[in-house]
Amino acid sequence: MKTAKEQGVDVIYAVERGVVAPKGTSKAIIDHYASMLKGAAADEDFKAAMHKKGILITYKGASDYKDHFQATYDKWLPIAKKVGVYKR
Repeated sequence: MKTAKEQGVDVIYAVERGVVAPKGTSKAIIDHYASMLKGAAADEDFKAAMHKKGILITYKGASDYKDHFQATYDKWLPIAKKVGVYKR
């Protein structure tokens, strides 16, 4: 199978990752993990190791990530419906 570029489509694709918790998780637990993840995201050695793999680290706190996730969902939902991959 040819790549997109080999087919004449010059595109860059990125994958976003985030950490979520089940609905109802206590604020204390959320805060605990947020603190750990924020610390990891600020670690220069960790960021350098991830960058070598092509992974850029951007920390968003719980509220900011929730807003970002919802905005991303809202942006892509109409497209997913239009191309038939959203079945609900």
